[in-house]
Amino acid sequence: MFFNQGTNITGVTIKYLQLNAILYNSATVTRLPYGPVQAEFLEDVLIVYPVSILYEGNGIYSQTSEIRIDLAVYPEIKHPEKTALFVRENPNHGLFTMLPTTYNNLSNELIANTTSFGEIAFGETDHIYTANVPIQYEPLNNKKVLP
Repeated sequence: MFFNQGTNITGVTIKYLQLNAILYNSATVTRLPYGPVQAEFLEDVLIVYPVSILYEGNGIYSQTSEIRIDLAVYPEIKHPEKTALFVRENPNHGLFTMLPTTYNNLSNELIANTTSFGEIAFGETDHIYTANVPIQYEPLNNKKVLP
């Protein structure tokens, strides 16, 4: 699901891996132009970026989702390869927990899985998961392939 409406571009795509909900359910994503208020982290967070997201569900009992964030919409994030997503269930209150986050440099996206709704923040730590860059093995010696 894409979460863009008119001029409100969030850059967020969510794929539900598991969903337990009533028949009429909904999810909303709101991009906030400021960082989290009263941010508390378990991890040593070096930088908290000045942008955050509210991810809310209505009529959804439980879910597991893959969140993809298009960084073209988030120029505030200067070092995506070092950035992780953090989530807390109650906006403006509570402790953030880090989501295992990968950075796909080919699509310029941050990717994480979550089972929680709430406030999502962007931060840099020393414990970041990154995808390996593909290594070309064919054709050999960078030769060109003829059609």
